[in-house]
Amino acid sequence: MVKTISEKSVNTINARCRNGFRFDLQRFVERGEKQFCRSITLKENERRIKLTLWWRNEVLSNKDECGYTTRIHTGNVIPELHCAVWHKCENSPLWVSHGFGECHPFSEHPSPRRLMSALADTSALVTDKLILSLLPECERTECRQLLSNQKQAE
Repeated sequence: MVKTISEKSVNTINARCRNGFRFDLQRFVERGEKQFCRSITLKENERRIKLTLWWRNEVLSNKDECGYTTRIHTGNVIPELHCAVWHKCENSPLWVSHGFGECHPFSEHPSPRRLMSALADTSALVTDKLILSLLPECERTECRQLLSNQKQAE
């Protein structure tokens, strides 16, 4: 089943997003998933950081009287930021990411439904400091410099 969304709806969603995030139209068309993405190019045609903001099921851990940890699904969802570094393969159009990247859950913002408006509001909470905390040291240094230069240009 092909998912569709109007250009007007995409523009409305994008207008509500903050900090460079946009509706991930490709992911929506391919898989029907509604999420936001932002790309930071570290080095043109070599390395980029992809940030993805999506919903995940809220799961709480609870230790019982015997010391066993049980996971409890609340029925709510929470926004989560995923950060991955992508490298372009030499002599190939392919991009690869080594490892799974890092995630930051916004546990303090649970929602009973996967509301696009609430996810867009969460995009305002994604700071440069948070992004840098999710990066490996090598890319962190490079990204810090890039973000600093962008702020000075503004």
